[in-house]
Amino acid sequence: MTPLQAIAAGTLQTARAYGLDSRIGSVEAGKQADLLCVCGNPLDGIELLQDQSRVALVFMKGRVEYAGEAYKGYYTTRDDDEILPAGVK
Repeated sequence: MTPLQAIAAGTLQTARAYGLDSRIGSVEAGKQADLLCVCGNPLDGIELLQDQSRVALVFMKGRVEYAGEAYKGYYTTRDDDEILPAGVK
């Protein structure tokens, strides 16, 4: 299985199997969004998704849950009403 196939199996294909692909499983306007953003291209080596030091941002339900070192101080946390640069309300 290629890295792309593995990512698809864990996202869109799983959502389709559960009949939830109209709400989750891919990045589209109007869908619920949980995203893991990493430094690097997981298609070049999917194992980088296991390396916590490469995690840049984690979005849960469309809000920043975690900001890695490169983004600390720039994004607010999930407890705020909106995702904004730090200090902006």
